[in-house]
This record gives sequence, C-alpha cells and structure tokens, in this order.
Amino acid sequence: MFFSLPVNQVRMKLGIPILLVLLLAGCAGNGGSIAGSKRVVSVVAQDFVHVFKQIPEVAPTAVTLQLDRSLIDNEPLWRNFVHTFTRNGYKTEQVSAGDGDNRFWVHTFERQKEGTGLLVYEVGIGSIGLRREYIPTESGKVKPLGTMYVKGAELDSIDFDESLWSESARDENTDNGESNPATGTLSTSNGIGNLAVNDRSVFEDELLGLVDVDERILVFPEATADLDPDYGKILKLVAEQFEQDSDLVYLVACSIAELPTLEDAERLAIDRIERVRAQLVEAGIPDDRIRTEGCWSDAPGMPHMPRHGVVLTLKRKP
Repeated sequence: MFFSLPVNQVRMKLGIPILLVLLLAGCAGNGGSIAGSKRVVSVVAQDFVHVFKQIPEVAPTAVTLQLDRSLIDNEPLWRNFVHTFTRNGYKTEQVSAGDGDNRFWVHTFERQKEGTGLLVYEVGIGSIGLRREYIPTESGKVKPLGTMYVKGAELDSIDFDESLWSESARDENTDNGESNPATGTLSTSNGIGNLAVNDRSVFEDELLGLVDVDERILVFPEATADLDPDYGKILKLVAEQFEQDSDLVYLVACSIAELPTLEDAERLAIDRIERVRAQLVEAGIPDDRIRTEGCWSDAPGMPHMPRHGVVLTLKRKP
C-alpha cells in the first residue's frame, strides 16, 4: 500500500514492505502511448526526482542507483528516467537482474477513472517507492491528478515543484530535439545541445570571454560508457585547480559513427557525460558549475572531435 503525500506536508511510514516492480517488456503498455513519450517522461521524471532528493535515505549523496543490465538497452522509458536522475546528481552502477539493495525501478500503466484515461507512474530506489497519477491534456502533455503516494520512508514535510506544470516549464522540459532554421533555435535533446548539428554551442554567450585553464580528452572504449579508473586521478587534478568564484567546467561528450542508430549514439554520449559529471561532483566541483553538451551522429564527420570520448575544458574568468 502506498501512503499519500499532501502538498507541503508529508507523513511517510517506515518499513512498509514493497513489491519491486521492474519495468519489463510489455509493462509499459502500448509503445505508442503518451506515457512513454519523451515530452511526458521528461517532466514526470523531474517531478519524481524532486521528491526523491528530499528523502535522506535516497538523496544523491546517500545512494548509488543500481541499474539492471538487461534493461539498459531494451527499455527507452526506463532509460529516460535514469538520464533525468543522473542529471540531478545521482551516480549509477550496473548490476545483474535480482542483485543489489538500491535497484532503480519504474512501472507505468494506464487506468480509467470516470471515463477518463489516467497515466500511473511508480518509481523507486530499492524499497522506497513513489506513485503518482497524471491526466493527459489536450496539448499532448500531462498534469498531476492529486497528490503523490509513498512506501518505505519517513519525512516530516516536503515541497513539490508545482512550477513544472506551467505551460512555459513544460515546453522547456519537453524539447523534442528538433531545430528551427527559421528562428535559429539550437537543437537539443534531453536538454543537451548536439554540436554535430548545431553550428555553435548552446552556452556560447556564457562561455564568451572565458579563458581555457586546462583541457583533457577522456577516451572511452568504443560503444561503452565505461570510464577508465585512471581518469579519476585526472578529474581530481582538475578539481584541485577549480576556483569557486570564477570557473566553469565545460564537457562535450561524443559518439560518432560507432553505433548503428542516432538514438543509440545520443544515449551513449549522454551516458558518458553523466559518468564524467558524477566524478567531478564527487571530486568537489559544484554541479551547477558544470556545463554539458553532446556531439553524436550515426555517420562519420567532426574530425576535430574524438569519436568516442569526452572533451573536458576548465574555463575561467580572466
């Protein structure tokens, strides 16, 4: 049983047993359902991560998400949730099916209420789970219906980010990744610009005038996001040079002509970004001083960029 979380005042009961329901093939229903669309998953995942970050037992600094290897390549909806959590500071590790106490799980289904189709999401880290229902809008987006429900944790109070449900916020969080040549809008996907199609960085204005203090190229094994353990020493050296008042770290992660589809290349580039970002944060660099961008393509090109690596630049105000 899930217990409800009233807005701004949450009472959770500790120790309630939970059935871990992993998102397996078929659980998400019809693949064309709005429940699995990127524009919906993006904002719903942010709704969940905002609450999880306030639960001490599963805050980003307290837990490493354990990811079922069998789902990584086969479940896009689950993978999109993972990306949102890693962008919010969560570290991850891969485990075999059934292993680990902090397994990350997602379950979604549709149900009818008074003739209206509702989308139900259940998301959890180990034995702590959250559940919320959403109602589709005429614009193809969603909004929450009622409060959130919880199992397995206890808090005195909690705040929801209601700004997620404004029209402007939903538009910002659900960019479909397409560029608009008429207006010069830069192409982004999952909030990350792709330099393989953009003619400039989405951070161009912010980076203008900064000088390069250090630059490193971290090469990954082809078609993987496995970070060489030796790079941890390099990232610590970067962190030692970092000056809180003046510096930014700019990351560009690439996957060029190493995977058969553009979607796979995008996912791999973003996974590489998050691996490097997580280690930089662990080394002491604030997450809000890290800027991330991608460079992914399923065809050759971009000879000035590494095919399967991350370019790290430490930048400073002169």
